[in-house]
Amino acid sequence: MRDTRFSSRVTRSLVLVVALAVAACGGTAPTTAPAPASKAPEAAKPAAPEAAKPAAPASAPTQSSAAPAKPAAGNPAVKEFVVGAVYPLTGNFSTLGQTLYLWTSQTVEDIVNNDYPDLKVPGGPGKGLNGLGGAPIRFVVRDDQSKGDVARTLVEQLITVDKVHWFDGEGTSGITAQIQPVAEQAGIPMSCSPCSSPSLTEKGLKWFWRTGPHDGLMVGNLFQFLKEWPENGGPKDLKTIAMFSCDNVFCQDGRKIALEQAPKIGLQVALDLTTKTGSQTFSSEVQRLQSANADILFFTQYPPETVVFQADAKRLNYNPKVIVTNNGQYSDQLWLDAQKKTNGGVGWMGRDPTALDLASKNPRYRAINEIYKKYSNGTSMGEGAMRQVTGLLWMVDAINR
Repeated sequence: MRDTRFSSRVTRSLVLVVALAVAACGGTAPTTAPAPASKAPEAAKPAAPEAAKPAAPASAPTQSSAAPAKPAAGNPAVKEFVVGAVYPLTGNFSTLGQTLYLWTSQTVEDIVNNDYPDLKVPGGPGKGLNGLGGAPIRFVVRDDQSKGDVARTLVEQLITVDKVHWFDGEGTSGITAQIQPVAEQAGIPMSCSPCSSPSLTEKGLKWFWRTGPHDGLMVGNLFQFLKEWPENGGPKDLKTIAMFSCDNVFCQDGRKIALEQAPKIGLQVALDLTTKTGSQTFSSEVQRLQSANADILFFTQYPPETVVFQADAKRLNYNPKVIVTNNGQYSDQLWLDAQKKTNGGVGWMGRDPTALDLASKNPRYRAINEIYKKYSNGTSMGEGAMRQVTGLLWMVDAINR
């Protein structure tokens, strides 16, 4: 039998926290989650803790949150809260799996399970989850090899064998879409905060949550920038645009938004290219881009394909006036740091939702970043990692409430 007291409390907490987050952002709250299904894993029965004074959850990992109240003395607590984490640690998306997901899960596990009295974020002060009597949080990490069928099998195992209470991942919108039905059927909360495809939250699912913005907003903002740029010191002769996107859910959702936005700001679509994920050469595609000679290249590819494109574009001397990206590769901080060393990081613009120059001045960001660097071999958090840390801390806040 599933402990419905525990599950119902998580459900109520999710609704409360998401409503607060939406209110803070001026948005519309999602539909309320129903009572959980009967297939979710077992958990010990914790008594309801004293209600903590709610605080608006973080829209960035530096936002403070009120510390939840401790459970009454003598009340039972669960042994541990288990998060199933399916990440692409090898395969085509492995660099994102490391920087955005593995290191951030280790960071949040560290924050929750150790006492950081001066770190005013959910899970910072005190050891363990205050709302569950100090129970530790444990991430059970599995590598899906960047393959959707493997990810689905792993999620099923995490439900039946590891008895997880929550899913985090997968990290890419395409594979996340494939494992959503498994978590939904089991009635287990699932989150993927950096996943940005709008379609993930347009299916009417009741157990999937995302705290980060989606590409309807971020790509829309990118085109708003292109519209205003000429009147604010930018080039005034940008008339045409070419689309260069991979074939999975993330790339195609971003491409559709770009195709809708371009005519609205007076840009003519000169070429619309979709490429196969895992391509080893883009020579013919680069030649077609050269022939189209568009002023702007709208670029959405994952890490390996971006490296292939750069090599072929350099070899064929393809240099568009402006490259705008829907991130993908450009969310990999390790790759960005390497770009700065080789070419100064110039020649493109992206749609990052996080202003690192402002965040770096915030003491909470600096404190979390130092913890993150313990697991990242000294690399600082990039914008994608910051979105993921924010989402995981939101999860902690929901559990504690």
